[in-house]
Amino acid sequence: MFLMNLMSQVIIIVTVYLVFFSIGKLINTDILNAITFYNDGFTISFIGVILLLVTSNIIYFIIKRFISIKAVT
Repeated sequence: MFLMNLMSQVIIIVTVYLVFFSIGKLINTDILNAITFYNDGFTISFIGVILLLVTSNIIYFIIKRFISIKAVT
């Protein structure tokens, strides 16, 4: 059970990261990306990390809520 929760959380985080990465590339901004890679290194955006974690947690709890409501009915 723990590994299923962990795997679903990892999948959600990777999906949200890819969505934010795509949006960031589309509007040409680096603030949405948690980690931005350059030729000579990388940078970490604290706003991007916070946004990634908050959005991932909200999506995870919404999915868990829908699963629990569906299991009750």
